[in-house]
Amino acid sequence: MQHHLATAVDNKKNVAIYSLDMSAAFDLLRPHILDEILCNLNVDNYLRLFLMNFLSHRCAYVSMNESESCILRVSTGVPQGSVLGPKLFSIYTKGIEQYLRGQYEDVKMVSYADNSYVICSAVDSKVLQRLVGTTMENHINMLLNLGMIVSTSKTEFMVMKGVKLDVIVNGVRLVQLKQLRVLGVIFDEGLTWEPQAERSILGCQRLKPALHVLNGKLNRKQFRQVITSHYFSTLFYGSEIWYTCLKKKVQKRIATVHYFSLRLLLGDFRKSMNRRYIDNQSKRASPTQLNNFKIARAMISICHSTSPFVLFHELLSHSMVERRNPLRPKFLDMSRTKIGKQSLANRVAHVALNVNFDWCGIQMTKEMLRSCLKGSFFTY
Repeated sequence: MQHHLATAVDNKKNVAIYSLDMSAAFDLLRPHILDEILCNLNVDNYLRLFLMNFLSHRCAYVSMNESESCILRVSTGVPQGSVLGPKLFSIYTKGIEQYLRGQYEDVKMVSYADNSYVICSAVDSKVLQRLVGTTMENHINMLLNLGMIVSTSKTEFMVMKGVKLDVIVNGVRLVQLKQLRVLGVIFDEGLTWEPQAERSILGCQRLKPALHVLNGKLNRKQFRQVITSHYFSTLFYGSEIWYTCLKKKVQKRIATVHYFSLRLLLGDFRKSMNRRYIDNQSKRASPTQLNNFKIARAMISICHSTSPFVLFHELLSHSMVERRNPLRPKFLDMSRTKIGKQSLANRVAHVALNVNFDWCGIQMTKEMLRSCLKGSFFTY
């Protein structure tokens, strides 16, 4: 999503992003509609029958204290918490994404299970306003045809670079937000990522009292595991998206919060140890090293799992031909704005140059890849 936003803004377009609020989405899936979709996708009949059997003849009841309700037959939805649930729902709504992309050239849709975010872009703000309204109306109608319940009043809507739009859908005027939370990561209208950094820092501040208590009750190995699994997971959640795009002063704040926990681990209450020494003693990477490691891991995984045609298309979108040799593409930072500098190629290039082993076309297990990347980015 960040790549789509940065590329569109860098091409001097106005960009809007919205997310529709669907109530109890997983519980409203219609098995007979899903069966038709699977038939159109030429899914094997035995597999299709197996899936229909999985979704059919299910019952539910409510138990409270010593009382139980009558048993009711459930004719819609997928079982919550099942492995197949999110996958079947994605197949169920996949046609919406294909329709919107085919109908509108400047519309992109990013989905994860029942969370969908639509990105609309246009050079002119008035054109963008009409595009958002039309796209959203078609989106809502398609969801209603699938049996979903959509609340227009709860729809989240944001426009990049502070452009003001007046969008009315089904008689409801949308409230334009300055921030939008996407799967736990906060996107702001300027893609500064400072609200996300503040949220991560605040989450760690709330954990500090618990760390002080646990520091006196756990041995050093156990306390290191607590820091890694709880404190760092809060501080660096989704950091491969936002950390490198932060201002230097905000990165320094992240580093201060990071090293607070490690100084607690090593008992350096007077702050006499330098940070490189702390890295080596605690066996933990610095924020920059950890972020580069995460970007490299994602880059290699994407390259191994993505078709060559898609990768080639992405490379072409970030290249321009040299005048002296028209057959030789040259990859440039074509960004004119701060947002544009967050595009995919600009964020990955400096990391790729520091990978010190040959990974192209070589399939490795997660453990092997992790070990090799640690040798590239970690100093301890």
